[in-house]
Amino acid sequence: MKGSARTKEEKHELFEVIEPFLQEGVSLRKSCEITGIPYTTMRDIVKSDEVLRVKMHIAQRYLIDLAIDTVRKSLKEGNIKTAIWFLDRAKNIEPLVDVYEGGIKEQEDRGNSAVSVATSPARV
Repeated sequence: MKGSARTKEEKHELFEVIEPFLQEGVSLRKSCEITGIPYTTMRDIVKSDEVLRVKMHIAQRYLIDLAIDTVRKSLKEGNIKTAIWFLDRAKNIEPLVDVYEGGIKEQEDRGNSAVSVATSPARV
């Protein structure tokens, strides 16, 4: 590790930056890409800190739990149209196969972009 080790507070501050994206169903890798935090740094922090690992899983379940609660509330109120609307859109959501790496499409997109970069003509 380069430099001094991060304090617990610094680790939690870094996590707070990516947490809103995790709550939107984004993988850890994509959240780091969006925020500019090095993925390997955040991955290692989360894997070594049990509290942050639990917070990550809770954050990633947030959107699913919200949708389930909305469907449940709509059905109780007799508003079947809203429940059907949510359920129809849920079919199009790509589930996270790996909470760190994302879903299959995200992983394939990353793999394809690496290939296109490797095979693109050299810049002069």
